[in-house]
Amino acid sequence: MVLIDLTTRKPVVISMETLDRIKACAMNPSVIIWGTVRRLPSRLLNSMTILVALLQVQLNPADASGNGSSKANGAGQSSQRGTILRARNGFGQENTYINDTGIRIEYPVAGLNLICKKPSYEIVWFNPQAKTVMKETISEFRMRTGQPLKERDMSVMPQTPVKFAGVLATQISLKPMSESNKIMLPEFSTKTTSKVTKSNYYVLKNVSPDAVLTKFLNTFFHFPASGGVPIGLTHNRSDGTISTDFAVQSVEHNAVFPPGVFDPPVGYKPVFTQPDVAQGPGYKKQFDDLARDMGLGVPLGK
Repeated sequence: MVLIDLTTRKPVVISMETLDRIKACAMNPSVIIWGTVRRLPSRLLNSMTILVALLQVQLNPADASGNGSSKANGAGQSSQRGTILRARNGFGQENTYINDTGIRIEYPVAGLNLICKKPSYEIVWFNPQAKTVMKETISEFRMRTGQPLKERDMSVMPQTPVKFAGVLATQISLKPMSESNKIMLPEFSTKTTSKVTKSNYYVLKNVSPDAVLTKFLNTFFHFPASGGVPIGLTHNRSDGTISTDFAVQSVEHNAVFPPGVFDPPVGYKPVFTQPDVAQGPGYKKQFDDLARDMGLGVPLGK
């Protein structure tokens, strides 16, 4: 690895071992790599600092998407651990961080982020691109998204252990009710005229011991109460096909979270509707791309 000495403007070679130590520092700035510092000439410290800063942006996506707080605010924080779920959908990459403290869901391309943590369990939406923030309660979210105030419960239904996204998960399968039944399961897919014969919900058990946070994730993904963290939803259809509403691609247990992952933004403009908080250019582009994919020909993001 070659660094440019900012004092002499000359290239200096460092070993891969030293680079690995610098990467470790980038992942957790609170770690002091005394061994590396002692071996590096003092004139390289500026170069090393810049390299660490660049690696932090690459290795810590939550910091790159921004939470509005300065590094100084999080400098003394110890990194939390928990489960990271990674998926892709119409808005690009979706990363979910969850432990018994809180939940963060982020869409780095669109620039949209969500935090919900105890003890208030208030939902904080924010967009670092537009510097906007919106707050609402879980009940307000359910009402705004057309979900019944009383959460449906499927945790008592038969459950089957299965492998999903490379990990052991629980599958709960439900048949849709008749059209006259008010708790009929929704059919989200618009790509086929065939009917749903069975819906398969995939959840992780014992990811977070906090029941409110687990229930909120079920609410966010429009799941009936499952007692677990949603990682997938598929439908068996009458034509023999299986459609997928969403599916987590990878699950990381006991992963180190970026510092300040559950910190709300500071100094953002308060707004009061979802469209207003999502006015960043990345989010608008996602809507425009979705509109074109759906054949609407209308730039929804404008």
